[in-house]
Amino acid sequence: MVPPLLLTIVLYMVPGILALAAIGMRGIRVVYPAPMVSTALVAFLAVVYGKARIGFTLTNIGLGILACIVLLLVIRLLARLLPRPPRGDDPRGAARNGRARVPRIAVAYSIGFLLSIAVWVLEYARPMRGPDNFPQPYDTPFHFSVIAHIVESGNGSTLTSAMVDRTAGSTLYPAAWHDMVALVVQTTGTSIPVAVAASCTAILVLVWPLAILGLCCELLGHRGRWVLLSLGLSGLFAAFPYHFVVYGVLYSNFLSYALLPSFIGLFVGHLTRLRVPPREHLTMVVVLLVGLVGIGLAQPNSAFTIVVIALPFLVQQIFRWSGADVRARRGLVLPTAVSVALVLCIAAVWRFLYTRPALYRTVSFEWPPFQTDAQAIGVYAAFGVNDRGPAQYVLCALVFAGIVRALHRRLHWLVASWGLVGVLYVLTSSTTSTFRDVLTGFWYHDSNRLLAASPIMAVPLACLGIAWLCERARSLSSRLPQAGMGLEAVAVVLVAGLTCAGGGLTFQRALLRGESVPSQQTGLQDDEYAFLERVSQVVPQGTGVANYPYDGSAYAYSLFHVNVFFRDYDANWIGQPTSDIDTVRHDLNRAADSPATCEVLRKYDIEYALVMDRNALNGTQAPGLPFIGVDEGNWSGLTVDESTPGFELVLSDGRGNGLYRITACQG
Repeated sequence: MVPPLLLTIVLYMVPGILALAAIGMRGIRVVYPAPMVSTALVAFLAVVYGKARIGFTLTNIGLGILACIVLLLVIRLLARLLPRPPRGDDPRGAARNGRARVPRIAVAYSIGFLLSIAVWVLEYARPMRGPDNFPQPYDTPFHFSVIAHIVESGNGSTLTSAMVDRTAGSTLYPAAWHDMVALVVQTTGTSIPVAVAASCTAILVLVWPLAILGLCCELLGHRGRWVLLSLGLSGLFAAFPYHFVVYGVLYSNFLSYALLPSFIGLFVGHLTRLRVPPREHLTMVVVLLVGLVGIGLAQPNSAFTIVVIALPFLVQQIFRWSGADVRARRGLVLPTAVSVALVLCIAAVWRFLYTRPALYRTVSFEWPPFQTDAQAIGVYAAFGVNDRGPAQYVLCALVFAGIVRALHRRLHWLVASWGLVGVLYVLTSSTTSTFRDVLTGFWYHDSNRLLAASPIMAVPLACLGIAWLCERARSLSSRLPQAGMGLEAVAVVLVAGLTCAGGGLTFQRALLRGESVPSQQTGLQDDEYAFLERVSQVVPQGTGVANYPYDGSAYAYSLFHVNVFFRDYDANWIGQPTSDIDTVRHDLNRAADSPATCEVLRKYDIEYALVMDRNALNGTQAPGLPFIGVDEGNWSGLTVDESTPGFELVLSDGRGNGLYRITACQG
């Protein structure tokens, strides 16, 4: 897995660093937003290349990135025409500019990343038991198939990525994460599961920790203490990031949420220090727009998450910019009116977007409430993960201590943003109303996606909490080191140990361990995996194969290059099923008496039918562990055996898995 991992890291880091340096960013701001900018460049170029019919390859993407860097250099040169302030009139602090004491901060980075890697080993590498393995929840076949489709077609455009499911009405699906994985598959020749493991590793160990680091340093300063604490705490909250490598799996949201703190950090950091040269305003606007493109092409609902998180900050800044004195109750009318107008404008745009046909599938997807208001508040406040493990009380205590410190440091907005996300979580998980539907529809009404946004604010709050507790400990005991960050290092290591041993992460480790290796307890079972390898050797490349996706055969396309007709599960279909889809799934076993069915089979060059063993885990009406549920009435035509007229058994393993040649339509 080393070459795929190294290439993944290069893809996420190098284009962004070069682009940020080209446009004039400095210090830490060249590094922590790099994955966000790299993602934007690759995904945007994929869309452009798709329109221009240019192949989606590493070489072409590299040339496109070079062109974008030249464009950013031109923008930087043009920005120099803007007026400059007098020398010395630069109010930004050295900490927030990225300048810090090198030896101490190097130690902080080293310890922080070592902790991040240790958590990755415990929470991901060990439960996965090898890079060839992968978790098998409901969404996995869809994401794997999109990657395979990009590699096969040479088109990584978000506008056409959903063509893989053959439905009608829409072919758009955010493909930024899939593009990055597809480039690794193309270039190294590795399998999709290994490339996915490399991508998850890079996001867990590098992309997300750097983004959280950037946010914390923008809020608190680029000092060793905050570097150490932010990196050390970044992987400990159960709701994100490790929940998203086993739940769903929501790979698109996984990447977009990992990029979010970078955007929030740049946005907040710039708007809190506006006395900068005009050229820096232009630079930041360009970088934020590019970042928004990357986040949107990863998963658009993250743009709505940005709005929720940024709204309290903007309100606080409006009061600050106006010079209002809240305590003395002076000058409050104007900022209050502006804040209300801002909220109303956002509400109007929110409602408008909610009614757009392009977003109908998202906002109409229903996850029903499953708990009471009190239960939802308890889960959110104690950092649980719904029904996937108990609360994280150590982190809860640190965050609430951090809330007190945040209020003292005038970071009221950070507390309010955390609370506002919590309100949306409580609404979607415990209530039913049109109000709830409108507010939470952009997240598919999925409480897990809202819960995953909590650590974006919770990590900085926990950093403040640990720092304050260390300060109190020093003031109570002269025996403790009064300088340096040794006490913070001990504290964060202790917190990491207690948290990893706690129920929240332990439960998820067990879930990942149970789902990641094919066995008789997974959707794609071990005997079916072996059978699909044999099928790939019998069926000619490109020849169509009719299949019932829930029996494990949905993985045949992405893992074994078998051209199965159904490559994902129907709840993942982006558009509506066509008449051809309905013909195959309803009437395939009647092909001997149905010329119309044979016509559809010839249209898609379908010459085989793949039938694998069905059980409660992969294809009966029982919901089973990995699946939302299956309505077998929609798949009645795919029940085929040796007695079915017009079907000839050509391969069998004697365990319920068979490959049939369709003879009904020959001649």
